[in-house]
Amino acid sequence: MYMDRLFFSLLVSALCFSLQTTAQTSPWRLDFFFGPSAYMGDLADQPFYSRNWHPVGGIGIQYQLGKVLALKSSLYHGQISGNDAYFETEDWPRGDRLAHFSSPITNWSTTLEYHPLDKLAGDGRKLISPYIAFGGGLLIYDPDTYFDFTRNPELEEAIAKDNSAKYAKSAASLDLGVGVDWRVMDRWTIGLTGAVHPTGTDFLDGVSFAGNPNKRDWFTRAGLRIQYDFVPESDTDRDGIPNSKDMCPNSPGLPETQGCPDSDRDGIHDGIDMCASIPGKISLNGCPDTDGDGIADKDDLCPDRYGSFQRGGCPIEDRDQDGIEDYRDRCPDQAGPPEREGCPVVDRDQDGILDEDDHCPDDFGLSIFGGCPDTDGDGIEDSRDACPTLFGVYTHNGCPEVVFPEDAAAEFNRQYLLFELGSDDIARYELLDQIVEFMEENREYKLDVNGFTDNEGNAQTSLSLSRARARRCYRYLVEQGIDENRISFQGLGAKPLSSGVMLPRGQARNRRVEFFLYK
Repeated sequence: MYMDRLFFSLLVSALCFSLQTTAQTSPWRLDFFFGPSAYMGDLADQPFYSRNWHPVGGIGIQYQLGKVLALKSSLYHGQISGNDAYFETEDWPRGDRLAHFSSPITNWSTTLEYHPLDKLAGDGRKLISPYIAFGGGLLIYDPDTYFDFTRNPELEEAIAKDNSAKYAKSAASLDLGVGVDWRVMDRWTIGLTGAVHPTGTDFLDGVSFAGNPNKRDWFTRAGLRIQYDFVPESDTDRDGIPNSKDMCPNSPGLPETQGCPDSDRDGIHDGIDMCASIPGKISLNGCPDTDGDGIADKDDLCPDRYGSFQRGGCPIEDRDQDGIEDYRDRCPDQAGPPEREGCPVVDRDQDGILDEDDHCPDDFGLSIFGGCPDTDGDGIEDSRDACPTLFGVYTHNGCPEVVFPEDAAAEFNRQYLLFELGSDDIARYELLDQIVEFMEENREYKLDVNGFTDNEGNAQTSLSLSRARARRCYRYLVEQGIDENRISFQGLGAKPLSSGVMLPRGQARNRRVEFFLYK
């Protein structure tokens, strides 16, 4: 309640100060912010969930350091909350932890804003100005946290630690923001802004040990900001360029023409533009040059055709426009390079081999085959390939070798998947993916999955671990779409595969899963 009154007092003081400011040019601006805020931490898994949104307001004072930089000091006040009923947590078993919290927050920060487009506004200000902001400050908070009953002894101990923790009610916070401003009047600017606030505490929600102690809490805010310029410089024509820098103070203009009007927006103000209603080039005093021959259209006898100054802007006779005059062009109606005396390079199939040298001029091909194609890319040209659309081998006249399912199944039955010591995590999935592909193509086959361990643990632990490894492979195969009725799995404990079981390399080979495909 005290922080609410303090915030309101600061707001009223700032408004009174703005009304008492003298009418002189000032780099100061007053900043107001309104919008929602949300938090991310142990009781919220993402900051954009609508049930976590709460209103936040702020006020700040900004000082313009230069054309594109501004220093701003702001005070924000609002509330945040979170509830683990809105999401699933990986930190504790589902349903064991039932907690929620709410907390007032007051954040004071100092940020540096960078407005990159303002440097393009001459001596005025851009109508629309995006910006980025970076800074930091102090966060004051006081969470009211509720923990429900739990039967998990480890969680109960962690909750007890949180309830007895003597954490500070303030912490350092960063302020990383983006936004865009729109100047609506001489003194008023509105804009959209958003920011994230990483903090230096994990107790923003009053939860640490019963959540994720290694991850600090943070919060976000987004909304509308309104800025008031204490005393803007006089701008009679309201074009955003102050009178002292405006060459045409009574006529709205553009920054690039120093405040003078430019009807055709070609960068040349109307006072010196010889073609004021048509966009043109600076080199031609604002007049256009449609054919790009360096002669203004108004002076060009052929404004739509490139020509020379000596011909009044009309071109030399060159019907195929290949740069070779017709009287020297062997092919005046077909464009071609000078080295071929104006005749074109013909390559109908666009394979880089001229038709005159291409044995297959209408089919895209390769130079090693005289321009003829090799559709399947097996190194045998289509005319000699018995299977031109299937990748094959030379010994089979370009057709692929036939692999019988029985041979492929026997090959899979000789392979096994290795695991790290004490783990059932799968490091590589290539063998499992190959088995999935085989079983999709040969649906008459079934599969036994057998898990094993080395002989370093006790028999019961080894049996459980071997079953876990087999089950992990079984689940992956089912997830990839294989019918679970076609697969069985079992753990067989420690059954050494290698005779050198006492050696590390031999033990590594014993930590495995074997596969047996059969009809």
